[in-house]
Amino acid sequence: MMKKIILTIAFVVATLWADDENNNSRIKSAVVKMQTLVGETAVNNILKAYFAGKHEISVKDMGNITLTLNDEKFGIDIQENDDIVFGYDMTITSDFQSSLSNISGGRISGELNIKGAISAKTVKRVADNAVEKTKSAIVILLDLNSAIEKMLNKHGIKEVPIMSAIKDFFLKKEAEIDGKIELWRQEYSTLLNVYINKVEAPLDLKILDVNLNLSLNNDNIVVDFEAEIQSEKQYFWMEGNYKDFANMSLNSNKEFQLIEVDLVDDIHKTGRNPSLFAVVKCSNISKERRNFFNLKEVCGEFPEKVPYLYGFFRVRTKHGGILLFSRRIK
Repeated sequence: MMKKIILTIAFVVATLWADDENNNSRIKSAVVKMQTLVGETAVNNILKAYFAGKHEISVKDMGNITLTLNDEKFGIDIQENDDIVFGYDMTITSDFQSSLSNISGGRISGELNIKGAISAKTVKRVADNAVEKTKSAIVILLDLNSAIEKMLNKHGIKEVPIMSAIKDFFLKKEAEIDGKIELWRQEYSTLLNVYINKVEAPLDLKILDVNLNLSLNNDNIVVDFEAEIQSEKQYFWMEGNYKDFANMSLNSNKEFQLIEVDLVDDIHKTGRNPSLFAVVKCSNISKERRNFFNLKEVCGEFPEKVPYLYGFFRVRTKHGGILLFSRRIK
C-alpha cells in the first residue's frame, strides 16, 4: 500500500511540473488520492490509554463513585458488514446508596453494537506557534455517548446525576470534538510530506479542497483522503519604463536573490559572456531575498546613449536553483 501511494503521488507531482515550453500556464493543479489504515488494535490501545485503571468520579450532591476498568476486556471489535461491537468489563461502586448498590460486587460487563459510532472529519486548529498558519487535519472520532447510556440502562443504573457523571468521564473532554472522542489525527501537510518525500515545501503546494470517505475493512478503519493540490511556478518580469529608470524593477511572484546583473548593448547579447561587454556592470547587489529589486539601486544611472539595452540577470530562486536570463530594458 505504501509503495502504491508513493507512486501515485509522485506521478501527480510529475504531472504538475511536466510543462510544455509553449504552455504559458504558470499554475498547475491535480488530484492526489491517499488511503490511511487505522487498526482495531491501535484504537483499543488509545481507549486503554484514556480509561484504563482506577478512577474516582464525583457525583453532584450525592458523593463519589469508584470506577475500575478491566482493560483486557474493554474496547471495540470491528466486524463484517461495518458492524462495530463495544465490549466492556468494569466495577462501579459508590460511597452512597443508589442503584449502584444493587449490583453484586459493582461489576458490570457485556457487549453492545455501536454501528455508525466511528466517523472522520476535517478540522482546523491554530498552531501554538503564532508564526505558523492554521493547520488543517483529518481526525477519526468515536461516539460513545449512546453506548454508555445503553450500558447503564442495561444494568439498572438510572439516576440522572450518576449517568451524567459516568458519561462525562467517558467523553474524555480533553480529547473531545463535537461530543466525540478523538482517536487519531493527521495533518494534511504531514501526510503529503510523508508520502512524497517532503515535496510540499519545495514545490509550494497548496491544498484547495479535501474529500474524506470512511469505511471498515479487515479489522481496520479505512480513511480515503482525496485532495486537490495546486502549485505555481516561479517566474520573473520587468516593471516600469526606461524613461523612468529610478522606478524600474525586476520582479518575481516568489522571493529570490540577485547574484549578478549587467546592462548590455543589444549587439553583444548572444553567445558571449555578457559581463565582458557590459555597458554597466551592476555592483550594488545585496544578499537579501526579496520579491523585487529596483534597478537604479542596483545599477546606478541609466546609460542614455545606448539605443538597445538588455539586462542580463543571474538569480538564485526561492528554492535554490540558479537561473540566467535576459530581459529587454530599452
